[in-house]
Amino acid sequence: MGRREKVRRRAGAVLGETTGAAASSVTRLFDDLERHPLAVDEALAGVLEIDRDAMADRGLDLTQAPVGLEGIAHEHARREIIGHPRDRPSRGFPAGAAFYRIARSLLRGQRQGQGRKTNGEAMTRVRIEGLIFLLGFGLSIPAANWLIGHVGTVCVPNGPCLIPVAPHIAAPSGVLMIGLALVLRDLVQRRLGLAWSSAAILGGTALSALLAPPHLVLASAAAFVLSEFADLGVYTPLQRRRLVLAVAASGALGLVVDSAVFLYLAFGDLAFLPGQIIGKAWMVALSLPLIALLRERDARLGIAAA
Repeated sequence: MGRREKVRRRAGAVLGETTGAAASSVTRLFDDLERHPLAVDEALAGVLEIDRDAMADRGLDLTQAPVGLEGIAHEHARREIIGHPRDRPSRGFPAGAAFYRIARSLLRGQRQGQGRKTNGEAMTRVRIEGLIFLLGFGLSIPAANWLIGHVGTVCVPNGPCLIPVAPHIAAPSGVLMIGLALVLRDLVQRRLGLAWSSAAILGGTALSALLAPPHLVLASAAAFVLSEFADLGVYTPLQRRRLVLAVAASGALGLVVDSAVFLYLAFGDLAFLPGQIIGKAWMVALSLPLIALLRERDARLGIAAA
């Protein structure tokens, strides 16, 4: 077997451990070395770090092939590991150090590229989910108005449609969407951040005023903006460590504020307050298991709050 063939066979064991890019680089390295035949044996010994001596196996007549990139002693030394190539200087022709630098650089670049791809995919997912929550938040306002006029077990002439929310207690069916809106606002903030959430509240306030009957414009807009910002104020300090508690506590305060402000400004009476609170609380409570699942998935994927 010729000297060059021996070089390529010994290099194959090393090339098999590298990526395609590293293999290509090392092949080019040995092509260059072939133009300097006197340095070939010494270069290979430097790459494989045999007994810490670049000249130890000049003829490459080894009883067993070296293993990997670690320095492996001969059998008489019981294969004592003598260290990693980067921890000691290369002797003779510096091909060992060159090979190691090439392989390490290429592998590190590949890992960094994969990390950037993974992070990019996670950020894309976060943005998409945030926009879905934002869309749901916006749609909950016209949905509440539509439910009040069309869905209920009893529809009062020229008044709201009512649904039972507890024994002997009824409320306008739209309260379900108001409770859901409080939860969706929290999720918008978790995915897109405080600025997006605040802008969503202001936009929702304008939409609520636009869709409300003329005599309820002030009551609808004031109840919406005050309840949503109350929700934000409680949710923000709690959400990073206790997401479920943050949604529950902020929703509880928000629904009480919304109900009390609306009833007082619209009718000057809080007689229907229990039904309003209970109806909205149902939607907040039903969302909590889904919020817990979302928190667990975020933790598994390494997604943090915006």
